[in-house]
Amino acid sequence: MLALRWLRVKSVPVLVTWPGLAAFAVIVLSWFAVVIWARPELLGYFLGYEVYDRLFIATQDRNAEWYGAFETYGEAFWSAHCLGCSG
Repeated sequence: MLALRWLRVKSVPVLVTWPGLAAFAVIVLSWFAVVIWARPELLGYFLGYEVYDRLFIATQDRNAEWYGAFETYGEAFWSAHCLGCSG
């Protein structure tokens, strides 16, 4: 926020809205539901390899530590939060 004040930025555009998040969730969750309905064996793959292993295990050569997910993805969430801060 200090950088925004230094640059004399008066307003920050809203990057995420609740209706936008809801639409995204409906589209994504319906896609996953259709895929899992068609191929039930992919549920273990999605949750195991693509989520758990990617965030907590060194299988994909990243984020092997317990804090790896926070270190990698935390900056994006914190940046998005700070862009929405006022003051």
